[in-house]
Amino acid sequence: QNVAMKIERSGELFVSSNAGVRSFYTNDVQTRFVKEEIKTPAGKFNDLMIVTIPQNNNFWFRDVYAKGVGLVLHEHISPKGSGKYTLLRAKVRGKDYPG
Repeated sequence: QNVAMKIERSGELFVSSNAGVRSFYTNDVQTRFVKEEIKTPAGKFNDLMIVTIPQNNNFWFRDVYAKGVGLVLHEHISPKGSGKYTLLRAKVRGKDYPG
């Protein structure tokens, strides 16, 4: 509730909440923009921003954002194990995924 995210053209991601506005990621993340295709249960996406943190001390993550949709994939490895989450379905600005 009362949380919003915004991606700047530079790739920097901000989150705003009742506590104010701040950068979502730390300075050691790497951001790149690609035109590769990724498939999720919600559909195929090919205009992507990929945010990763290099593996360090058994910790690594990758977030994949699709333009106009948002986060469609998250993967991580940590001392507690690994996980992968994908977008199953969504409604964004009146458009249903999968459509």
